[in-house]
Amino acid sequence: KNDEALIFFTSGSTSEPKPVLHTNASLLWSADNFPLIPGTRNTLCFMPNFHVLQTFQNFLIPLVHGFGCSIHGDDATVSISPRLLLSACAALEPTTIDTVPFIMTEWSTMSEDELLPLRGCAAVRSGGAPLPIAVAARLKSAGINVQTHYGQTEAPGMQLLTVPSA
Repeated sequence: KNDEALIFFTSGSTSEPKPVLHTNASLLWSADNFPLIPGTRNTLCFMPNFHVLQTFQNFLIPLVHGFGCSIHGDDATVSISPRLLLSACAALEPTTIDTVPFIMTEWSTMSEDELLPLRGCAAVRSGGAPLPIAVAARLKSAGINVQTHYGQTEAPGMQLLTVPSA
């Protein structure tokens, strides 16, 4: 259980990026204690495959809890975009989506009809940077359950989950 399992690198937001070693035990503990929404059937995390949240949300938690995960193939010919994520959401019907404020800011400029796939998600979560309150308010007014989260590379997954107030 204390064998070395993965090395993630911090973002470097406070200094140079640093390697963080995780053991099997630390990863399993985090997955076991992750706040899942009851009835979770799959998740969709729209971040690079090397990102700690992508690895945790789309691989480790589904493996431990036995539900589906969806992965972006990092195909250089496919441009990651807010509309691509909406189409993936419509096709895959995830319980939760995790993405970044840039994507949610773009969504906030779209019509309610375009945002319809997001209304079927139990939670649409933003992390990695602050989500502007106006963006959260606009998406909430479209019937989307917006949440923000914060996590550290040293503890994979989110440690703080909030619902932004408008």
